[in-house]
Amino acid sequence: MCIRDRDYAGYDYEDLVFPDDNKVAIFEKIKVSIDKDTPVLALFGRLYQWILITGYDENGLFIMSDWYEKAGHAFVLGSKKEPTVTIQNVFKRGIKIMESMKKKKFYSNSVEYILNDANFDNLSDEELLIMRDRISAWIEQPIDQRAMLGYAMNPLRIGKTLNKEIAAFNPVYGLCWTTHDVLWIAWRAIGEYMGDNKLDWAKGLNNKTIRRMIAECFKMVCKHDTYMLDDLKKGFNP
Repeated sequence: MCIRDRDYAGYDYEDLVFPDDNKVAIFEKIKVSIDKDTPVLALFGRLYQWILITGYDENGLFIMSDWYEKAGHAFVLGSKKEPTVTIQNVFKRGIKIMESMKKKKFYSNSVEYILNDANFDNLSDEELLIMRDRISAWIEQPIDQRAMLGYAMNPLRIGKTLNKEIAAFNPVYGLCWTTHDVLWIAWRAIGEYMGDNKLDWAKGLNNKTIRRMIAECFKMVCKHDTYMLDDLKKGFNP
């Protein structure tokens, strides 16, 4: 078992690497942490997309039954320590990431792709399903990221003395949740969490009106990320 006791954001933690380690032992450590009301941070598929494990019930909406096979890391938090990373460090790093995404047109390129009929003409049923799943996975990232950022804003801004940082948090909080809610519209349009046959939803991508609606949702993500970046720069000079 790979154990690294390091100081990250004020906590010791145990880094569980899988599938290199024992599945039963890893699951038990995750279970013990959750039973102590401490969620576990995880990365699956060795991708830099954080997931918060909050339960291990097998009868819920957000269940990943193949978590071990995907490979990754689970970070079980330990005792509280003096943090070495400040909130200023965190947001300055976030600003750099958002600037890079904007420069590379991470979101705006997707708008153009959705609106290009050539990307959807003459697709087979299998190709439409693959496309539907790609779009769903795209939506999943900003939905989760902005929701988690929105949640994190509350303890940072509520009941605090107003300064330039708090003044930045207030509009960013609202933008995060609007982004989240708008993307749920796009998610529903391709049948995510709607039940029924996924192929029926995938075939909706042949409909230009549906694709334009999805593109408009993506455009709003682009605009909101620009607004968030501007506000965060005002609060945290990188």
